[in-house]
Formats: sequence, structure tokens, C-alpha cells
Amino acid sequence: MPLTGKRYVETLAVMARYNPFFEKAGMRRVEYQADPDYEKALRRLEALGFNIELLGSKRHNLSVIEKLTHDQLIEVRKIILTQFYSPKFRSNLQLIARVKELDKEALAKALTNRRLKPVYLIWENPLKP
Repeated sequence: MPLTGKRYVETLAVMARYNPFFEKAGMRRVEYQADPDYEKALRRLEALGFNIELLGSKRHNLSVIEKLTHDQLIEVRKIILTQFYSPKFRSNLQLIARVKELDKEALAKALTNRRLKPVYLIWENPLKP
């Protein structure tokens, strides 16, 4: 990092939650506030019976979805459309169309797009004032 000649080097990395590679390289972890709306959505999914750690599993999601009422499915759809989907990603348009129709397979698949909170790390070059 000193070879960059920069005062600061920053990174965002999900893997840093599990592996201290950056910290061993001299970077310092900085805690920050996650998106409160997204965190609230995850808590609501938990209340509906989803295991947040297993949201990456379509099979898990489908097993929970099969037990939900119609109103709960509408709530899951709303969470997906507001928190799990970005209009920037055009490749998801077909999936989102099926989500809007409350297709259970599509809902289960869309939930696998859960965003993992990255860790923010920074290194300050002691040679640059």
C-alpha cells in the first residue's frame, strides 16, 4: 500500500467479515450504520419465518413461502421489490415480472439476491501528511 503514494487506501469487502486479510495488511476496520430500511426488511422476513443466514438458499426460501398466507406473500413481494431489486439490473426483468405475479418459485429465487453488508476498511499512509 505504501507504493500507491496515496494518503489513504480504502476498501469495502464482504469477505472481510470472515477473513482478516486486510487487517493483517495493516488496514483498520471502521464500523458504520447499515441501511435502516434494509435492516428492518430483514427483521420482517425473520418474523415471517425466514432464516436470514439461509436466504441464499432457494430451497429454504421456498419451504418458508409455502407456509405463508396470501397477505404475507404480498408483504414478501413488497420487500423484494423495494429492497432486493434495482432497476439498473435489466437481466432481472423476467424474474421481477414473475415476482409481481406472486410466483412462489420467483419469490424464493429473488430472495437469494440478499445483499451482504460489506466491511469498510481504511489504511492511512504514515508518510503522507
